[in-house]
Amino acid sequence: MRSALFALAAGCLVPICASAAELAVGQTRACQSGPEKQLYVTVGAIDYYGEGRAAVSVSIFNKAPNARYPRIAHAPLDADTLTASCPTVVDQPIALAPGYEHAYQRWRADPVSAFTLSIEQIYDIVVEQVSKAHQGGPNAP
Repeated sequence: MRSALFALAAGCLVPICASAAELAVGQTRACQSGPEKQLYVTVGAIDYYGEGRAAVSVSIFNKAPNARYPRIAHAPLDADTLTASCPTVVDQPIALAPGYEHAYQRWRADPVSAFTLSIEQIYDIVVEQVSKAHQGGPNAP
């Protein structure tokens, strides 16, 4: 999974400038996605650094009954991208995924960027990369 996120990060990270006023640590949000997915995120941290830059660290969950990969431990997202991709706060929060804290601390050691892709795009890229790695494909670690 780590290799998949690094592959994703290589081409998709950019500096961000966003307001995280709508977001709160512990909040779970429903995300826009295709009918075969039921994507949610839980906010684990909101970090501010640089000149007004903000990144929201989340765990991503696919609650669809037949989800191959039900969770991604950590992804840092641009606050505006996150609120556009996951507009609805849900009443029943989901606990952060196992491994979130470790992955978050690794990212926090050098928090220069955050994803500006939708949650569905991030999820699809990670699933594709992990599937290739499990099959021993060209991107396997």
